[in-house]
Amino acid sequence: MSEWHGSNIQGFLLTCEIVEEQRFTEVGPGPWYFLKLGPKIIPLGHDRQFADLFLHALRRNAAAFERPTLISEDSDRA
Repeated sequence: MSEWHGSNIQGFLLTCEIVEEQRFTEVGPGPWYFLKLGPKIIPLGHDRQFADLFLHALRRNAAAFERPTLISEDSDRA
């Protein structure tokens, strides 16, 4: 669990993925989607579109924090 403290969470967000499992639930049989975030598995439900959009948002936001900000770039030029 020590990898959850510090900066490793950023790496997990950049490489997270959707995993699928066939289940029989109260809504009937079918796929159930999970977010695999490092060693953690987080249930997302049976809606593939939601799972894909959530994954995209997590990766996009994680990538935004990996890039240098425009403020630091502008201050370097001054």
